[in-house]
Amino acid sequence: MKFSLWKAAAVVGTLVFSAMWAAPMAAQEPPKKESVAEAARRARAERERKKAAEKQARTFDNDNLPTPKEGESINVIGQPAAAPGTTPGQAAAPGASAEDAKAKEQDRQKVSEQLKGVKAQLEDAKKDLEIAKRAFDLDRDTYYSNPNFQSDKAGKVKLDSEQTDIAAKQQAVDQIQHKIIDLEEKLKAAGTPEQK
Repeated sequence: MKFSLWKAAAVVGTLVFSAMWAAPMAAQEPPKKESVAEAARRARAERERKKAAEKQARTFDNDNLPTPKEGESINVIGQPAAAPGTTPGQAAAPGASAEDAKAKEQDRQKVSEQLKGVKAQLEDAKKDLEIAKRAFDLDRDTYYSNPNFQSDKAGKVKLDSEQTDIAAKQQAVDQIQHKIIDLEEKLKAAGTPEQK
């Protein structure tokens, strides 16, 4: 086996090159890992900073409002609050307010039931309108795909009839939508049910 000068130079070059890269790699220290105790200290310090920030943000409510000094008055904006169960300018009548509340609740329920029924009608009307539109599209495509469609008088009458039917169904959908808007306004006027 012959050993040439080139092979020897290549081996020596590889050794020198690897030695040049190995020295700096050995000199580098591995990255420092944080100890558990240091991580716990840092987490505790973070929690304390958050608590201090929360303490600085002060909120006011009825319990911690400052009281006015003697001779000072409290500024009130708007009308004073009415007693529960009364409307402004009306004296509280215990029996009347309960009956009024019951009557309002019944009206509210009645309007709510009507609204549900009308919404169901709207869904049905929209489905009918969609079906009529699809049928019209199919019939129109069939009519115009015939090369001699101008002589097909019955097909044209059928298309015109379907268009009239679609217009009537669209008008019915619009009327139901207006009815829903009216019922929603009635429900809003009746107020929201009182929380018990």
